[in-house]
Amino acid sequence: MLIMKKVFVTGTSGFLGSNLTEELKARGFHVVSISRKAVADNVDKHVEGSFDNYEDLDKLELDGSETLIHLAAVTGDASEEDALRVNVYETARLIRYCVERGIKRLVLASSIASVGCLTKDFMPRQLPISNDHPCDSSNPYGLSKYLMEEYMRYVKRNILDLDITLFRIGVVLKRTAVTPTEEQIAKMWRPFCTLGCIHVSDVVNALCFAVEKEVKPSFGVHNLVAEDSFSSIPTADALQLSLGERIADLDLSDLQFGKDKFQGIYDINSLKNEFGYSPRIRVSELSSTETGE
Repeated sequence: MLIMKKVFVTGTSGFLGSNLTEELKARGFHVVSISRKAVADNVDKHVEGSFDNYEDLDKLELDGSETLIHLAAVTGDASEEDALRVNVYETARLIRYCVERGIKRLVLASSIASVGCLTKDFMPRQLPISNDHPCDSSNPYGLSKYLMEEYMRYVKRNILDLDITLFRIGVVLKRTAVTPTEEQIAKMWRPFCTLGCIHVSDVVNALCFAVEKEVKPSFGVHNLVAEDSFSSIPTADALQLSLGERIADLDLSDLQFGKDKFQGIYDINSLKNEFGYSPRIRVSELSSTETGE
């Protein structure tokens, strides 16, 4: 008899979580989930509650689960207190609970915000922005995501047999997203955020790919961003337009525009070469027609 692998997902009432659980079910996984709100009927078992509340988690009967996908978080407009409490401390409680119940694979949603791109004055230390770019964030959400990554490094140092993947996810685009015009690009005041996008189907596919891989001891932090920039004009022109005179402080020499004038501003080599996944949808070419795979 075929036994379906049990996957535990947090944050399933959100945009990304609802899309992910639908796809996991379509691929034959047994999905259990928790979120603060009700979800559509696309999971096998759901609890409305808090992911750090052990009484709520006990209702899910997680013993036998192979994988945790942790999507739940407070977002970019959160206060410092809320960002650190939910994204760091409460996440740490969740991780301890899951590990104690034998879950070996931990897949967590981090963010490109961890480098600092949510503030207007941010300038990356190099382009493309690497997956190990340090935290230069003056935004509490970005800081909290970076500290979550550091906590997971600490967990890995103490429990060597865990399989841990953290995705620094770019701005997630809906299926009806349209590539911005030159006029819209000129108004981008956080270009290292708004040019670094990825289509929702690519995020979902990457998360499913993580679940389908063999569980083995590992640790990886990967930029999960499209290969190209979310721009209808070449990346260098988009940066010039949005940054103005600040472009003089930026070294564009490593972006290799001769190969692809729309090359993305985030380095995804580790995503492709180490993790084994390549985004499929070019976000520089999205039209009003709904995009698919």
